[in-house]
Amino acid sequence: MNCAQHARRIDERGMTTAAMAFAVGMSFVVLFWSTNAIVFWYVKGAVRQSLDEGIHAGVAVGPDGNAIAACSDRLDEALNGLLAAPMRAGVRATCSDEGATLRTTATINLNGWGGNLFGGVLSFNDTLVRRAPYELDPAKRPGI
Repeated sequence: MNCAQHARRIDERGMTTAAMAFAVGMSFVVLFWSTNAIVFWYVKGAVRQSLDEGIHAGVAVGPDGNAIAACSDRLDEALNGLLAAPMRAGVRATCSDEGATLRTTATINLNGWGGNLFGGVLSFNDTLVRRAPYELDPAKRPGI
């Protein structure tokens, strides 16, 4: 090896470190965003399941009973069981009567980890709605 080749090798040694630092940094960003996406999908699934449980409890009571109270109680119980307090704080869920059907609505507003670090890219907002007809009283059901 002559002096020119040796000098060139010495000058290029830091380039590997810079490329590695960039690659590791980008890997952490992808990992960070992926983790947020998984949490958001979990919250949406938990809210969807809670809406279903609430609406099933409400329609079973029927329109003549206290369907909204039964729906709201079961909905809150399911949400509190599936979501920790920080995630639960971003979810608002209600039950309402629409005549022959019961409606549950949930609004999800979550800020991702890191807050405004990425300019709100990691925030998640969604609205989920479920409707179901009330179950008929067995005495009022038509014959099969």
